[in-house]
Amino acid sequence: MRFIHLLFFLLYGMVSILNHYFLRSAGLDYGLSNQALYLYAHAKSPMVTMLLGEQQVYHYMGLHVSIWVPLLSQFYWIFGSYTLLIFQNIFLIFGAVGLGKTAALFKYNSIEQTLVQIHYYVFFGIYAALANDYHDNVIAASFLPWLIFGYLKPNKPIFWIAFFAMLFSKENISIWLIAIAFGLIILRIEKDRFQKFLPIWMIAISVIWFITCSYWIMPHFSHTGKFEQLNRFSHLGKSLPEIVKHVFSNPLKMLSMFFKSHVSPDAEEVIKQEFLLALLVSGAWLCILRPAFLVMALPLLMQKLWNKETAFWGVTYHYQVEFAALISLALIIALKAVSPKYRVWLIAIICSCALVQTVTLIQKRMAFFEPKKENLFDPNHYKPEINTHKVRAFLTQIDEKEKVCAQANFLPHLANREEAYHFPYFEKANLIIMSKNAGSYYPCSPEKGMHLLDSLKDSKGWEIIPNPNELIILRRK
Repeated sequence: MRFIHLLFFLLYGMVSILNHYFLRSAGLDYGLSNQALYLYAHAKSPMVTMLLGEQQVYHYMGLHVSIWVPLLSQFYWIFGSYTLLIFQNIFLIFGAVGLGKTAALFKYNSIEQTLVQIHYYVFFGIYAALANDYHDNVIAASFLPWLIFGYLKPNKPIFWIAFFAMLFSKENISIWLIAIAFGLIILRIEKDRFQKFLPIWMIAISVIWFITCSYWIMPHFSHTGKFEQLNRFSHLGKSLPEIVKHVFSNPLKMLSMFFKSHVSPDAEEVIKQEFLLALLVSGAWLCILRPAFLVMALPLLMQKLWNKETAFWGVTYHYQVEFAALISLALIIALKAVSPKYRVWLIAIICSCALVQTVTLIQKRMAFFEPKKENLFDPNHYKPEINTHKVRAFLTQIDEKEKVCAQANFLPHLANREEAYHFPYFEKANLIIMSKNAGSYYPCSPEKGMHLLDSLKDSKGWEIIPNPNELIILRRK
């Protein structure tokens, strides 16, 4: 079993850590997280500077309320810009161990426990999340098996540690915890007073924390004084009460939005359907057999599929990683009464379906993705686009006091400073760093980005700095 954990730790590293090494990680969101990590490690205010739009400078806690970047910040001195990626992989393995412990409570043998863990390890959402660097909800999801284990055992310390680890991972996890509490009530497996009243405490604490984050903490740190995450649901209402009212006033419309777009016609809605099909093939139908887990999944589906931003809808990015542990837990509970003679084969079949689905999705999908970042079967995944060794060496030599502006995939390696800006926001920068052969001009189009860069080269305010690397370097005069 330890060999399996090590194998998948290395496999996960071949996605996230290799992408970072080959300069494929992004300024949004990994550059932001790395800059906050650096600032916390130096006991400075976490004012991150890589946002797009008119307001590039933002307090990190105004974006998301999470404890993990500050808690892990001292490891920056050991692992540098790889810190969060390494710990994210460790927590994913930690989640698999929790699944094995939970399966053991129901007398699953060692082979069955290993198959359950493999089912979790091969879930497509994990690879999509790893291909897009670091995110706090990955760590939150890794604690779900331990939360359920602590509840079922019952073990109060394990339960409360897992609960608060999830709660403080990100403000919207509190909504998920409320649904998990209702799911535990539906399961009706109370053995003592601790288990009987625990869901009530979960709901109360989660509601208080969500209100605290959305009405006080995040608006306090936001330059607008508002809880800006609600903007993603502005098509449903201008405020949280309005959104809730709209949901309950239009049940059929909201039901259809799980698989259709909120605007019609919309060719992009097919990626919702691709996601739902992938979820079912990977074992989500087990949640239908155990409706308690369907209740637990509901807020995840609502936050993902009712969002107005299409990036949330599909099988790409990190917006479905929570389903990995949830579906594996549903598998454990749904099959606990099946005879061991047949159960091992059922788990093996479910695991195989999940594996086939993942192998398919990392090679081809309808939703947007970058194969070189995620497709482990693509030879280009293991080949850098530029001479990464020389470029990384150059980037690490830039003084931390320099105010830099760079393309997205350079920013995670330039986050060790108080001011690092996302191209094309160079107004406060004195150094612009771009690639000659693999220029990334996002959020500009390639044509607009190249035109802007050429105009800076020809201007009197900037000078070109010759360098032996594959870089374009401009310094403000």
